[in-house]
Amino acid sequence: LYEQSLEIATRLAQQSDSIEARTDLLASHYKISTVTTGARRIASLQQALDIAQQLEAAGQLSVDQADWPDILRRALAEAEGSE
Repeated sequence: LYEQSLEIATRLAQQSDSIEARTDLLASHYKISTVTTGARRIASLQQALDIAQQLEAAGQLSVDQADWPDILRRALAEAEGSE
């Protein structure tokens, strides 16, 4: 289910520059990271973090989303530490 969601979100984000499409893609990568381990988990977290940082740099994160990059950095560090 998460893989299908990721495929759809990826296609939508590629077809649009919308913030919503990009945050949906970020969320899909994060969800994948919660149900995978090892290199797949790390790759998903890195992709989510990359999107979060792009949105942050463009000033496109809402107040509620402002902590997403930090949350993802911590999750990525934890995943890399458990490798």
